Amino acid sequence: MNTIQRRSLVGTLAALLIAVPCAQAQSPLTAPPDSQRHSAPRLRCYRGKPAPACHTFVITELGYYPVLWSSSATYARFAGDTARYRVKDFGSHGAFEIGMMRNTNAKSAVGATVLLGADPNGFRYGAKLRYRRWLTPDGLSADFATGVVSGTFREFSRTTILTGDAALNISDYGALVARVEMARAGARTPSALYGGVRLGSKPGLIASGLTAISALVLLVALSSWTNN
Repeated sequence: MNTIQRRSLVGTLAALLIAVPCAQAQSPLTAPPDSQRHSAPRLRCYRGKPAPACHTFVITELGYYPVLWSSSATYARFAGDTARYRVKDFGSHGAFEIGMMRNTNAKSAVGATVLLGADPNGFRYGAKLRYRRWLTPDGLSADFATGVVSGTFREFSRTTILTGDAALNISDYGALVARVEMARAGARTPSALYGGVRLGSKPGLIASGLTAISALVLLVALSSWTNN
């Protein structure tokens, strides 16, 4: 093999070594890495995540909120009774919330929920605006909400309650909550402060279903006992 042939062979091999990687990089049949496949954005998620992992996500929450402090009022048990009893305006309550939120960017999400709950004075229902600030990529967030609730007091019929929440949300599985409520009842302004815990996402939905089934079973049992 002369010098010209050797140079030609070396040139051909070099061209092949360059062409093969380029063809592989440009080939549409090459599968993306696992990390890219699993991190592909989803338009809608059930468990909330920051953008770009999610565009919108569903809120399903079941919470219990024990009252830490409440305003109170003095009552007589019956007309003419000289004894007086001081009773708290608000009691502990539970509530189920459902709604939707939308990521506006990688750090924030906005949305709304409707709620149905119960306290010692009766049922409560309402609606809230929600804001979420993402703290970590895996879903830890600070949640804030404000809205109106229709509820009752001991001495008043149904009235409007203003409510506000601040919560530390752990990847939509659970949250620690602080809640403030205030209402206008005649010349008074009853108010209360609550702590609370709530389950979200699938745990919240499962717990809500079990609670509803338990309540239905209890109502059937009470109805049967009353009829007997």
